Amino acid sequence: MVTGDHPITAHSIAKSLDLVTGPTQKELDEKNDKSTKANAIVVNGSEIRDFTQEDWDRVLAHKEIVFART
Repeated sequence: MVTGDHPITAHSIAKSLDLVTGPTQKELDEKNDKSTKANAIVVNGSEIRDFTQEDWDRVLAHKEIVFART
């Protein structure tokens, strides 16, 4: 999903549409859960400008991707 909404709003909308079905990488990181790999990630559009190939590989490894403020 690509939207101009704030990341929190974008995440909420994506969840309500079942585009995000599990915890995001950020949610797992906040819980310090290293045992689970997130299927979802929310990326703020301002971060994309400075992405390296490694960043793209990391993001695109997720099955459920939301690009917010894009």
